[in-house]
Amino acid sequence: MELKGDQPNKVYGTAHWGAIVGGGHPNVGSTVFSEYPNTYADEYNVFSLEWSQDTIVWLMNDEVYHTITTEGTVDPAGYPTPFNDPFFFIMNIAVGGTFLQNPDETTLFPQFMAVDYVRVYQ
Repeated sequence: MELKGDQPNKVYGTAHWGAIVGGGHPNVGSTVFSEYPNTYADEYNVFSLEWSQDTIVWLMNDEVYHTITTEGTVDPAGYPTPFNDPFFFIMNIAVGGTFLQNPDETTLFPQFMAVDYVRVYQ
């Protein structure tokens, strides 16, 4: 789940894995938009990821917004989809980079991210 600061009502659900010769990495994703409230920062939301041996499902407030499967996911670099590899969570407020635009004089600092809890079931 990723949220860009310049699109405060849009959330991305994306899987990234492997490496492509010459740079980059395979990824498959989708987005969901907040209708109310106007931005995700206006209230807490529940983001979930249901991960099985051959499927990954992204949910927001119990509504599915993206699904990938080992059958339907094509990796342009030829890597197998990473459904059963070890993974980790990254929780951050990113600044700049290729996914975001570089900050400028209109960028508001400091920023704040509130996380009520992270729960993992196995």
